[in-house]
Amino acid sequence: MKRLHNPPAKILHQLQTSQTELEISIHDYKYSKLNLSHLRAIKQDFDNIIYGQSNVKNELLASLYSMTNKGEHKPTVIMLYGPTSVGKTETAKFVNKAVNSKKKLFRKQLSMFHNENFMNYIFGDKSNSFAKDLLDRETNIILLDEFDKAHPMFYSAFYQLFDEGVYTDKFYEVNLENTIIFCTSNYRDEKEIRKNLGDPIYSRIDHLIKFDELSDIAKKTIIDRVYEEELTKFSEDDQREIEKLDIKYKLKNKVTLLSNAREIRKIMIQTMSYTLIDKL
Repeated sequence: MKRLHNPPAKILHQLQTSQTELEISIHDYKYSKLNLSHLRAIKQDFDNIIYGQSNVKNELLASLYSMTNKGEHKPTVIMLYGPTSVGKTETAKFVNKAVNSKKKLFRKQLSMFHNENFMNYIFGDKSNSFAKDLLDRETNIILLDEFDKAHPMFYSAFYQLFDEGVYTDKFYEVNLENTIIFCTSNYRDEKEIRKNLGDPIYSRIDHLIKFDELSDIAKKTIIDRVYEEELTKFSEDDQREIEKLDIKYKLKNKVTLLSNAREIRKIMIQTMSYTLIDKL
């Protein structure tokens, strides 16, 4: 028995219409379908993973709930928007972990798609294409990160995907029923989203969920988490030296000067490392 893994549509059609006596069977990979237990897990753990965005939790759950109904569903497209490094990408990762456990999130950084060099990848190439990567994905959760930074010429490639759950190019056709598609952007309001993305894409987004600037309380919680995460990466001797300086306390006293989680982690790593220079 010979197997072909995700053959191009043209080859599959030729095999199916050939006059040979080949016995052809097609097996589709079954992805985890969202269910109520997944939503309960998201509701229970959200605030322990995504800090300072309690409004996002209920909007997210409401956006996903209909996906648990019986039958097949077209993709649910959710735009997560707001300031940088406040939990948008982490939210997509968290939902994927809740639904798919140890399977890898399908993530594409659309900020890379800013010129014509990516035309073949998006619209069709035999060996390397967006459609081929979709066929090879592990989960039914897709993250199109920094969606706002892609060149507008690429948005038309997503019309049918967002509308019907089908992505086609010159070689492949991908069915994405029951898929959750997260798009992230740094837009500040819905008016800005509509103006910059244009009505064809804007009208195909099912839900728009806004992320707020982090409160001081949220930033202090992130300081605690980042401190524990980064401290474990050092040797035991280095950890003892770092712990003498009470870095968490010092950063919390300057919390109003810190903007987001990325900045907090950067300063935390620099401060921890700087304390160890005298040991060299």
